[in-house]
Amino acid sequence: MLTSHIQYITDTTGRKLVQIPIEDWNSLQEKFSKYEQLLKVKRDLKASFGEIKKMQQGKLKKISLKEAFNV
Repeated sequence: MLTSHIQYITDTTGRKLVQIPIEDWNSLQEKFSKYEQLLKVKRDLKASFGEIKKMQQGKLKKISLKEAFNV
């Protein structure tokens, strides 16, 4: 959870910036990395289920589990 030590800054061009403690930044990066990994798994599963549906419809050649896992 972020602490209340957030600072808002405006640079010379008028852009608004935020400063947070490094511990909070590291925590945010770690959480973001985990969310990226989860999103990749979700995308891969969605693609796999799409392929299964195409196989069931006869639009894609069916393969065995052994072939699917390259065993």
